Amino acid sequence: MLHLLNAVGLTKAKVASNPRLLSCSVEGNLKPSVLYLLNEVGLTKAKIASYPQLLSYSVEENLKPSALYLLNEVGLTKKKIASYPTLLGCSVERNLKPSALYLLNEVGVSKAKVAAHPALLMLSIEKHLKPKLAWLNHKYHASAMPTLTVAC
Repeated sequence: MLHLLNAVGLTKAKVASNPRLLSCSVEGNLKPSVLYLLNEVGLTKAKIASYPQLLSYSVEENLKPSALYLLNEVGLTKKKIASYPTLLGCSVERNLKPSALYLLNEVGVSKAKVAAHPALLMLSIEKHLKPKLAWLNHKYHASAMPTLTVAC
């Protein structure tokens, strides 16, 4: 196990700070996750080492659905996903899809703008997006909102 983790640049200290990795099966979790992230998503070993929690996710249940949603529905490129790898740890149904639909349908942000600013998809609708939009609406009146919101 440690050999595989070291091969992607994870030090003992990184593993120790992510103890969940130690409970993962090498063949069932770690190896498939490493291969998927390197070969299908295009993450570098350094990027994987920076976000070791990704290795504890199931390829079929977590990583792949998130990547496919981001690529096919939101319009992100693999390069953009590699820049925001924590998106792969987000649930499609609980996080990514509701946030994308809210931004696209309720706020009116274009798909291109969401793809250009994917960190927006990690924000809570209720805790972050709605309060900020309410403040902007109050501060700048509703007529200026589309311009302000889309400008991100």
